Amino acid sequence: QNINDPQVIIDAPSIVRNGEDLPVLVMVKDGNQDNACIDYITINVNNGQFVYVYDMATTLNEEDNTFETDERITKEFWYHTFIVPNSNLINGNNQIDVEVERVGVINPFDDCFAAGTNNVESLTVKKESNQLPKFLNWYCGDTHYHSRYTNTDFAGTDLGELGGPIKMTSKSIEAIGLDWFIVTDHSN
Repeated sequence: QNINDPQVIIDAPSIVRNGEDLPVLVMVKDGNQDNACIDYITINVNNGQFVYVYDMATTLNEEDNTFETDERITKEFWYHTFIVPNSNLINGNNQIDVEVERVGVINPFDDCFAAGTNNVESLTVKKESNQLPKFLNWYCGDTHYHSRYTNTDFAGTDLGELGGPIKMTSKSIEAIGLDWFIVTDHSN
C-alpha cells in the first residue's frame, strides 16, 4: 500500500464503566488523497446481539458529521464517533467488530468506486459491573496523550505516532472513568 493511500483506523476504550455509552472511532488518515470515500460502516456487538449499519451512500458532512448525499472525504483526517448504548453491552468482555467496506477512491470519469478495500477490526471492550472507587478531592487522569495533531511519519513510512481527535478522547475518558487528560503533541 502506498503511504499516501487512505488508511482506516478504528479505536475504542478497552474498558467502559457501567452506565456509560461506548464511543467507537472510525478515522480515515490521508483521506484527502485521490478523493477517498467509504461505502458502508458496520458495527456488530457480540456477534449480532446489536448491529449498526451506516450506509455511506448518504455520507457524513465533515463539518457537523450529519448525513448528506454525495460528500467526499476531503480532509487529511476524517473521523466520526459512533456511540454504542451501554444497554447493548454485557458485563465483562464484549466483542466489537467494526467493518469499513470499500474504502477506495472516486473514479473521476463516472463517480464510481475505483480500487477499494474492506477493513475489519475486532476490539474487545470490558464493561465493568462495579464502579471504580473514588476518593474525595482525588482526580484520576492520563498524563501522556497524543491527539490527531501528532503525526510522526518516519523516513517516508507510516510508522510513528498518530493520535485521535480530542472530541473523541473526551468521550472515551468519560466512559473509562477518568477526570482529565494532558495532550502531549509533537512532530518529527
